[in-house]
Amino acid sequence: MSTDTPAAEFSAGARTAPGPDVFVTVGTDHHPFDRLVAWADSWARAHPEAGVTIQYGQASAPVVATGLVSLPATAVHSRMAAADVVITQGGPGGIIDCRSVGRLPIVVPRRHDLGEHVDDHQLAFARYMAGVGRIALADDEDTFRELIDRAVADPDAFSIRPDPSPTASTVAAIDAQINRIARRRRGLRALRRR
Repeated sequence: MSTDTPAAEFSAGARTAPGPDVFVTVGTDHHPFDRLVAWADSWARAHPEAGVTIQYGQASAPVVATGLVSLPATAVHSRMAAADVVITQGGPGGIIDCRSVGRLPIVVPRRHDLGEHVDDHQLAFARYMAGVGRIALADDEDTFRELIDRAVADPDAFSIRPDPSPTASTVAAIDAQINRIARRRRGLRALRRR
């Protein structure tokens, strides 16, 4: 039976079962992602020895797995680092976070035709990332199950050297560019006033 645990009570590094520890996150998008939650919950039902935790956001709560509506970013990173298997939606942030803690993510991209997102950018991005070997792509439930089973059987195949996130340097570069534009605009306004 599912446990809908408030994030404040959830111990980010705690294992929920003696078997493999699987962490699933749908991210923070406001569109429900019931398909991913249902796939993960179905896998959890077939593998009662595993501890499956699903951060499900706006989707329906899992029935079998431990469910969390949301988690703070630090707890998501902790869960990703502690889990044996990490599954995420196809947003760049989740993929980068997963890789930054040394995990090759199993990625299920959200699809526009199923009402899971505004367009198919996640599908295009995930296919590209799979093509360059940066993720394990699960386009369908059979592949999803096969990838989890492979990750459980051979954890080393889904463990990578931590790939530090470029977020801080990217934010600094964008901030510097915005400041240059702002200074230029202030200079142009000053010239117009003369």
